[in-house]
Amino acid sequence: MMRKFLIFLIAGSVFCSGKPGYAQLIVDRAKVKLVVSPGQTITDSITVYNSSNSGMSIRVYAEDFNYVSPFDGTKEFFPAGTVKNSCSTWIHFSPQEFQLPPFKGRKVTYSIKDPQDIKGGYYGVLFFEMSPGRMKRGKIDIQVIQRIGCLFFLEAQNRLKRGEIRNISGFGRSIQGEFFNTGDVILIPDGSFYVMDREGMAVERGKIEKFYLPPGESKSFTINFSKKLSYQLYTMVLTFDLEEGDVLVKEIDFEVSKTGLRVIQIRD
Repeated sequence: MMRKFLIFLIAGSVFCSGKPGYAQLIVDRAKVKLVVSPGQTITDSITVYNSSNSGMSIRVYAEDFNYVSPFDGTKEFFPAGTVKNSCSTWIHFSPQEFQLPPFKGRKVTYSIKDPQDIKGGYYGVLFFEMSPGRMKRGKIDIQVIQRIGCLFFLEAQNRLKRGEIRNISGFGRSIQGEFFNTGDVILIPDGSFYVMDREGMAVERGKIEKFYLPPGESKSFTINFSKKLSYQLYTMVLTFDLEEGDVLVKEIDFEVSKTGLRVIQIRD
């Protein structure tokens, strides 16, 4: 008989197998983000809920993770303490295994002791995994492992949240550019723009898809304009919100003509 092993990770949301009554595991937070001081100790808890009508055996463990290309939120996971800027080995938690009755929740307490030389950002994930279940799909016997994770973002007070927008150019009816993370923490920029005509009236606005960018990485972006922009000069104000009041802004003068779009000037 063919046997297949599947692992599902849903961070901060309910796993649903599509089968009525199938076990569902929920945590009360998707992410713990803290600005910390050297040597600081943090103690808190995460509540795990069983939203199904069946009991569960839960195992808790920590791993490392990285955001990977195309930096749309896709992650790779690694054993604890094996990735640069890992904080997973700093996380001590209890209990590590427990039973979770139907429709009940349980707190898992964690404590984190920050090193004295902390600098920049450190990251990890705490997984809550239930004992393997079994499903049938035709003649295939499938063993299913469900787990849900809470991401940890620990950033030093002297961290560098810094980005640069480079390589701005025009083509067709679009402007493209590249966002570089030149700091020492993960950036999750929330980009938006608006376009003004020569009279200063806003004629178009929109959003740039959010991305998840580790230090030293870059991400290309493209802004496509509608056909309602007539042939004339425009100014686009491009803003990336870096969270916690930090923003990155560019003003871009450009011209739309019958031959396409041409960038004229870029200002901070």
